[in-house]
Amino acid sequence: MFVISVVISGGEPVGEPRIENIGILFGDERDYEKEIRGVVMNAITQYDLQNGDKEGLAKAIEKMLKGYLYKKTKQSPLILPVVMEI
Repeated sequence: MFVISVVISGGEPVGEPRIENIGILFGDERDYEKEIRGVVMNAITQYDLQNGDKEGLAKAIEKMLKGYLYKKTKQSPLILPVVMEI
């Protein structure tokens, strides 16, 4: 399971997303957290945050991350994106 916490303000992300990983092991020593953070930030920048649709952003993050994780691990973990607006 992955829990991805993202904070947005005024249509822009605040800081970097927080990533919590429970029960997924990667086969080598690479720093996948950095890559996962990049995938999440890419989903955020591609999504139009100006409309304030937090649910749509959460679904976009989940879709991009699910594709990345399946490609890397051949697993489909539960992904729980949490989008908070301040």
